Formats: sequence, structure tokens, C-alpha cells
Amino acid sequence: MPNIFRVSVPQRLSAARVRPHKILQNLRNYVQKVLEKVLRDVRNNRRFDSLQEEINNIAKRQEGEHNLEVNAQIWHSQAEQLRDLLESDKKANEEDRKEMMSLAQESDARVDHAIFLNSAKLSYAERWAKAKLEQQELKLKLRKTDMLNELSDCTKEYSAEQVVSAEMTAYLEADIRVKEKQVVEWTKRYNEEVAQLQWEIDELKREVEEQKFEIGEMRALRDRRQEFIDECVAEEKRLQEEARYWKKLNKAATIIQAMWKGYMVRRKLENLREKMKNRKKLKRAKKAHVKKR
Repeated sequence: MPNIFRVSVPQRLSAARVRPHKILQNLRNYVQKVLEKVLRDVRNNRRFDSLQEEINNIAKRQEGEHNLEVNAQIWHSQAEQLRDLLESDKKANEEDRKEMMSLAQESDARVDHAIFLNSAKLSYAERWAKAKLEQQELKLKLRKTDMLNELSDCTKEYSAEQVVSAEMTAYLEADIRVKEKQVVEWTKRYNEEVAQLQWEIDELKREVEEQKFEIGEMRALRDRRQEFIDECVAEEKRLQEEARYWKKLNKAATIIQAMWKGYMVRRKLENLREKMKNRKKLKRAKKAHVKKR
């Protein structure tokens, strides 16, 4: 039994498959470019149209290649069946064997013819894929040029934005420094005003204490005067019998009292005048201090 089906058919199928492998190898770079194009499409348009288009094209090409391979496998399967049939009928008569050999040779001729046709189709598919690749490469080059131009424009725009951003940053930093300086000045002024107000409060407290002390002295003086008056009244009662003497004494006491009252009034008025002068001096000092600032 000749080994025509064991050797020739697989070798022919292997030879027929060399070109599809070469196409797939050439398509690797093309797929990488397609993926770059899809990535740009996703970034710019949020769509996958280019990817879907390339998938459809690849599916069509793979479908054609698959059909060719399926046909070759069908013929190979038929040849294997015939080979098995021939081996099982080795002991049959010679005429049957010759008839089966004739059928096998005819089948082998069909396989050769199918492989020839498929090789022609594969050659056409390769040329079509090559032309398609060249077309896609041209489109990608044009797209790359457009993208480079857009990148150049974006770079110029970005540079301009950087200049504007630097100017804005410098302006804002200068404004911040001015504001910080103003904050320091206002804080200093606030602290000075607080210190001035605290000094005024302390002065007022001191004046209040002095006035309280003076009020205490006036109350003590009033008590002493009241005690003196009481003593005078008691003395007057005791000396009622001595009318003249009491009259003179009462007159003297009245004169003394009047003089004392006048003295106390004058003293009080002098103290009030002195306080008024001190307050006026204090107010003038405050105004002068505010004007100096």
C-alpha cells in the first residue's frame, strides 16, 4: 500500500499553512498600531468604533482562512478514510484493490486540486491583506501627523498657560505678602490700642479708689462735725442758764461753723478743680498720642 495519504497530504497542508502564519506574523505590528489608534479613540471620543471596525475586518479574513483550512481538513479526512478502507481490504481480490487505488488516486488528485485552489485563494488573501495594511498604514501615518500637529498646538497652549499661571502665582504671592504685612500692622495697632485702653481703665480705677478714699474722709469729717454739733448742743443745753454766755458762745460757734463750712467747701472745690484739670490733661494726652500714631 503506497503511503500517499500518510506523507503527501500533511506536507501539502503544512505548505498551505505557511503563508497564513506569515500573515499573522506581519499582522502583529499592525495590531499594535490598531490598539494605539483605539486607545487614542477612547481617550478623545470615549468610543470603540475603530476597534469594532478592525475586529470585523479581521473576522472576515479569519473566516476566509478558516474555510480554506476546513476544506483541506475535509479532503484529508476523506483520504484517511480511504486509506483505512484500503488497509482493511488488503486481502480482497486484486480488482477491488485496483478499483480502490483508482479511487484513492482520484481522491488524491482532488486534494491536490483543492490545495492548489486554496493556495491561490490564500495568495489573493495575502495580497488583499497587504494592500489593506498599506492603506491602514497610510491612514495611520496621516493620523499620526494630525496628532503630532495637535500635540504641538497643545504644547504651545500648555506653555502659554504655564506663563499665565506663573504670572498669576507671582501676583497672588505678592498679594499674600501684602496681606500678611497688613495683618501684622493691624495686630500691632490692635495690641497698642488694647494697651492704651488698659492704661485708661487702670487710671479710672485709681481715680475711683481716690474718690472712695475722699468720700470716706468726708464721711469721717461729717461724723466729727456731727459729734462737734452734738457737743455744742449739749453744751448749749447745759449753759442755758447762762444765756448771754451761751448766746455769745453760740454766735462764736456759728461763726466757727460757717468758717469751717466755707473752708471745707473751698477745699472740696479745689479738689474738684484739680481733678477736672487732671482729666483735661489726660484727654489732651490721649488725643496727642492718637495723632502721633
